Amino acid sequence: MGKWPSYLNILYLLRMAAVGVVFAVVSIGVMPVFLIRSGDTRNNKIFCNAINFLLLKILGIKLAVDTTEAVYNQRSAVVIANHQGVMDVISCGAVLPKRSSTLGKQSLGWIPVWGTIFRRGGNILVNRGDSTARRQAMQKLTDVIRKNKASLWVFPEGTRNKSNRIRRFHDGAFRCAQLNKTCIQPVVISTYNGIVNLKKWRAGTIAIKVLPPVEMGAETDTSIGAVVERVKDLMQAEIDRLDRYALSTR
Repeated sequence: MGKWPSYLNILYLLRMAAVGVVFAVVSIGVMPVFLIRSGDTRNNKIFCNAINFLLLKILGIKLAVDTTEAVYNQRSAVVIANHQGVMDVISCGAVLPKRSSTLGKQSLGWIPVWGTIFRRGGNILVNRGDSTARRQAMQKLTDVIRKNKASLWVFPEGTRNKSNRIRRFHDGAFRCAQLNKTCIQPVVISTYNGIVNLKKWRAGTIAIKVLPPVEMGAETDTSIGAVVERVKDLMQAEIDRLDRYALSTR
């Protein structure tokens, strides 16, 4: 394949620069609110709304969102989603619960300004390599559900995955939902890689679907594994469908 025309490369570079500027401006702009109501789980939605308001047109991205099955704003839920990369701030932000907390790796807290924003949003930082720290983090997330009546946002793959095939799910989110007698609410996001092209003026469509909640009951260790696999298969089938739709809009 030949190289992209130079003006398209310039468009891409300008967009990447704009992303950095927008993140910095929004982070500084919301900081007073976050400091005043530190730990408030409504803060995350404010941040994401501001990012989307400024970035969607700059990046040339269109969102196609279906939240008709969402219950996470009416009652606490453990929301799970496929995790692809930096643009998750846009896609996940579009369907983020009004009150939410998420689990992030400890190194996020070291990023200037952003680390403060993340912590002040009522989110939990954890050293994923430390089993004791992971257990303590899950307890904090349980407190978020019970005391703040917020929903949790979890990426069960545990790491970024740019492929359109979902990797193995960790079962922590499912166990947390079971412990707190709440549901799992899957959120599925179409694949960015190969569909969204920031070198084009109209970069493409990101399709997002909130799937019906999966109630967690008295599952055993064995049956939890079966629920995890069933939900993973449902999400994979939806990714395939959303990818076909996103491709059809190009």
